Amino acid sequence: MVLITWLAWLSLPTRMPGVHRRFTVFADQYEGAVNLSKQGISPPCLMSRECLSVSRVPPYLVFPMPGFSNRWMGVVYVPETAQAPLKERLESFGGDPVCDGDAIAPHYFICSFF
Repeated sequence: MVLITWLAWLSLPTRMPGVHRRFTVFADQYEGAVNLSKQGISPPCLMSRECLSVSRVPPYLVFPMPGFSNRWMGVVYVPETAQAPLKERLESFGGDPVCDGDAIAPHYFICSFF
């Protein structure tokens, strides 16, 4: 039984359902931070490091997910409509960012930072 479970875990794409589930759980908090940012107010998540931003206009907000210190994933809010995150705008968050091409919700993308 353990072998079957282990093989299923290796062969099934388990990362994305978990990422989507986490996004669903925290979507209201993300939207709250985005709305404050749109009003020119610094969201409280910046102080607690639950979100990151750079001083560019319009700002991207990145909501890190727990992970490894040298490689991490995050939900990225992109203010422009129908635009994937621009790599040059994400590089200030760390290393070499790679983003999924499809949005998980309007304006929201999953990116990995190496």
